[in-house]
Amino acid sequence: MTSSFPPPEDLAIRLHDFSEVEDREALAALADESPLILTDVFADAVQKLIDTGLKMGNYDAAEALRQRLDALKEIRAMKTYQRQDALARAVIAFVQAEDDEAARQTYAAHRNQLDSDAAAKMLTEDFDAEDNKAYSHLRRRAALLQQLRSE
Repeated sequence: MTSSFPPPEDLAIRLHDFSEVEDREALAALADESPLILTDVFADAVQKLIDTGLKMGNYDAAEALRQRLDALKEIRAMKTYQRQDALARAVIAFVQAEDDEAARQTYAAHRNQLDSDAAAKMLTEDFDAEDNKAYSHLRRRAALLQQLRSE
């Protein structure tokens, strides 16, 4: 997401619009209408409003903004996912499969993307493991991908 600073009046207008949305669909429509809503600058501004509301004892308004911000974060994640190409989506699905059998099914469903050097490279080079468990999981998935590609 972009982090350049919008004109203050644009930010103020969109913060007002954001605070008035009634539901997730309206929030998604607002995000489609104004890309500013999807920026880190906007999320930071909302967080500052939440913090100010809490300091002033306006807990209901702060909570309402927090709920909208959580929904906005989910919308941002979904839009990011939708922008990923087919290869990235296939590799992510393969990595996130519940178990080896589900990973095998994912491979079968996305063989055109996963049976490639690009998929193997993405799996071994583009994923970061936060801990030993995640690292082991990625290594096992890479080995499984190699096995499936050689069958």
